[in-house]
Amino acid sequence: MANSNPNTKGIEGNKWQKGRSGNPAGRPKKRTRDIYTLVMTPTEAKKFEGLTAEEVRDLDTALLSMRLDEVTNLAKAVEAPLYVRGLAMAILTETKQGKCGTIERLRERLYGKAVQPVELTGKDGSALIPPARVLTKDEARELLDDLEKRY
Repeated sequence: MANSNPNTKGIEGNKWQKGRSGNPAGRPKKRTRDIYTLVMTPTEAKKFEGLTAEEVRDLDTALLSMRLDEVTNLAKAVEAPLYVRGLAMAILTETKQGKCGTIERLRERLYGKAVQPVELTGKDGSALIPPARVLTKDEARELLDDLEKRY
């Protein structure tokens, strides 16, 4: 049932003119194309598209399975996207230092972190919660009688 006396305080009637947009300037334009024109021609910037999530995943997967010489060639490939070149350079730099942080992060991004089981025990390795025992008939009757008295 509708409220016969609604509170209309603070509500402006006919705020918008009929046939007029509430946002006359329209949606704000993306500034990325302007940034692209700093390094590309306007025609190239108009056609430019970023990598899709699927392409990023495919590139990450490919990087994990490449040989060292292939990663080196990819790092030197000027026409490759910066994302791929950066990852390739990071892998090469870390490999020379005997580290594998970038490879580890790529693996975790694609396949998730490795499961690490945790064992919880009580004092001296005993059970954390002692196992339940079965009540005898007399103990059960006593417990029920006690509960009936209380409640």
